[in-house]
Amino acid sequence: MKELFAFAACTVACGGLLHPSQAEPPKGYREVRVTDDPGSFEYFPRINNRGQIVFTMRTPGDGDDRTDEIFLYDSGRLIRITEDHKKDAFPRINDEGTVVWCRAMGPDGEYGPTYEIMLRTADGQITRLTADDRDDYGAVINNLGHIAWSKEYGYGCSGMVVQSDIHFFDGRTEQRLTFDGDGQDGFSNQLGDLNDLDEIVWTKYNFCVIGWWDSDIMLYRDGRIRQLDPEYSFEPQTPSINNTSTVAWTNNFNSDGRSGIQLWKDGIVSDLTEWGDVPDVNESGEVAFTRWYDIEQTRQVWLYRTGRFIQMTSDQDFNYGPSMNDAGDLAFQSGRPFVTDIRMLLNGGSLNSSGQSVRVHRR
Repeated sequence: MKELFAFAACTVACGGLLHPSQAEPPKGYREVRVTDDPGSFEYFPRINNRGQIVFTMRTPGDGDDRTDEIFLYDSGRLIRITEDHKKDAFPRINDEGTVVWCRAMGPDGEYGPTYEIMLRTADGQITRLTADDRDDYGAVINNLGHIAWSKEYGYGCSGMVVQSDIHFFDGRTEQRLTFDGDGQDGFSNQLGDLNDLDEIVWTKYNFCVIGWWDSDIMLYRDGRIRQLDPEYSFEPQTPSINNTSTVAWTNNFNSDGRSGIQLWKDGIVSDLTEWGDVPDVNESGEVAFTRWYDIEQTRQVWLYRTGRFIQMTSDQDFNYGPSMNDAGDLAFQSGRPFVTDIRMLLNGGSLNSSGQSVRVHRR
């Protein structure tokens, strides 16, 4: 099974000691251990404004990605959404509880079955949105129920690199928004995020340059596409957008590969930090992200809020891939590589949750 470049964050070494911190969450936050399954691999959590979380779980001790299934956490309960022995991964959820994800169920090819886009409504009805011999992956959904994703259009650079374009579905018709993913020298347009204004951000990768790769951050707005990153940005990727049209993304600032975060707002780019990656920006402009600690070999979740940087986790685990809602609640992976659980930090503990660990009862 081929890996999805869209979700391979550029994780690079950065020096620095862990900041002194209590093992407990920061003041005003309460921790909820959404899962607690030793040996399992639970990844890519995404949280909505109702505190619901979707994520992927792989059977403990099983390296077969066909056991990857989608789960929903809702008010202290875990609901299994899929059970089909096909890879179901990278879900997103809107505030209505509608979930989209990709499932490896299309025609067999050189790298296995192609990915197709799936949708599940809050009442449990599942619909297949794509059906062809091309990979469809990286789906995002907004509160209008509109969906954007990447579609594969070939393999360039000696047949090893996915070339893809952006597609958009408004509930009635599907549109292809970009047209540069074709051919041996085509680009790889990989989805980042979609807001409730139907503004879409993504990374436009060029994997056919001398060296490793080049990229740009792109914005679709009102039928037009523009580039957001300035000339000095280097290998920017993983953009996130909120409903005020603020965009955050990862940028490599230094020759040693250390990554940081840039912000775009009203045509102006600012450098938020030179230490961090894979940001998620909420309605208030708060940014959740991850920092890598080279000496301790750990990753920790941080939050930028009103001019302050707040360390949200400080332990010996890998804490990464944060997703944040507008209330400031955070969901993220925690553990060691490929053996992770899902944790949540509640801002003020305002959501309806028991705060107790939830163990999955597999059938």
